[in-house]
Amino acid sequence: MFLSLVALVVATMSYAQNTLVATLTHEGNMSVYYGENAFVQAHAAAENGDLITLSSGVFKCESITKAVTIKGAGMETDAEKGIVRTELIGSQFFKISSPSDTEHILDVEGVFFGGTSYVPYDCTLINANFTKCGFCGSETYKWQLRDVTFTQCMITKFNHYRGNPLFINCYVAISQWDSAASATFINCYVSYPVGVGYTTAGYGSHYLQNTYSPQNSVFQNCILGATFGFPLPTTNVANNCICFYHRSDYGGTQSLFNGLNSSANNVSLGKHENASGVFLREVNPNQYYPVMFANDLILTDEIRGNYLGDDGTEVGVYGGMYPYDPVPSAPRITKCEVAKRPTADGKLSVNIEVTTPEQ
Repeated sequence: MFLSLVALVVATMSYAQNTLVATLTHEGNMSVYYGENAFVQAHAAAENGDLITLSSGVFKCESITKAVTIKGAGMETDAEKGIVRTELIGSQFFKISSPSDTEHILDVEGVFFGGTSYVPYDCTLINANFTKCGFCGSETYKWQLRDVTFTQCMITKFNHYRGNPLFINCYVAISQWDSAASATFINCYVSYPVGVGYTTAGYGSHYLQNTYSPQNSVFQNCILGATFGFPLPTTNVANNCICFYHRSDYGGTQSLFNGLNSSANNVSLGKHENASGVFLREVNPNQYYPVMFANDLILTDEIRGNYLGDDGTEVGVYGGMYPYDPVPSAPRITKCEVAKRPTADGKLSVNIEVTTPEQ
């Protein structure tokens, strides 16, 4: 069932062909922007605490620097269901940060952050929540995260620089990890290392462990998949987790959990090349994007039935309190049809289609 909103707005002929729409709500008043620059315009006009709602489609985005709420139509595209994601494409040095001198937080849901450069790049983010968002196609770089939570997100190239973010029911593919960084993972699938450009030639296990592996972190009810079977650094803690590795060359045939302190109820599955036998679909660890959609993370019946978290649900993204679901919780703008010509009195007919979560 769809909610159809028909609005008559004053507009110029230049907006007649645009189908992208962003709305800005400030103190109960709504402004509407159209076209690929709609988000840039809404963000420029926004104040901390405001709400920006985006339709499906690809929007340009120079940066996000305000503590606003951003609601997109979702991070996944499903051609069969006619669903098109909301995507923000930034510049080469796209920043996601927020001011620390405000009571508001940056709260983003249902947005895919795309592009091929660093997103975000060399910035600090304090007090933020990302829910059902995708960071796929770009690598985070020197992104300092303080009091930041990711829930039901997909992150394909996570270069962790500083801070202690919380990940809940997320897929996180680690590209690099700074020794001063830490994190907490609950019901996640954590993959490392990833990237076509990485090679083990001439590198020892210490390099593999401490350059690409997570450090100083806590894993609860998680699945860990590593390219090689070298143990995690001993600064980590894992409980009720399972692990596997893709390859056994270079001497890497050990459990990832070997030597961890204060850890319990962990199981090593050994070698499962391309995650065969762990997930229903095989996962190639040598691709930049080994996982793009959560359908790739559905466990086999054997794994799902035999390995449970401390809450009695399956380990990984489909267990726990927030089983993975890419559909945003709020109503989303899925279509915006704009009349080709305004009426004689200068008004333009706009048909906005809004889908509610249960649809």
